[in-house]
Amino acid sequence: MILNSEENKGQLAYFSNIEHVRFRTPALAGDQLRIEVELVRLRARAGKFKGCCYIGDKKTCEAVFSCMLAADQKASFI
Repeated sequence: MILNSEENKGQLAYFSNIEHVRFRTPALAGDQLRIEVELVRLRARAGKFKGCCYIGDKKTCEAVFSCMLAADQKASFI
C-alpha cells in the first residue's frame, strides 16, 4: 500500500508495533486466508494500520499495527 508510491520506491516496511491483537480461531492447512488492511494514519516514514483476517466470511484475527520505512540494504554474503 505505502510501498507503491513513487517516493517510497526502494524502501522496506518493518513492523514497529502491534497492539489490540485478538486471535479468534486458528487457520488450518488448506484454509484460504483473506487479509484486509485499512490505513489509519500515514506520516513521512511511518504508517499505522488496522487489519482483519478472514476465512470465508468468518473473522479469525484482528490487530492494529505500525510500520516504519527504511532503505532496502541488500546484504552480500560471501
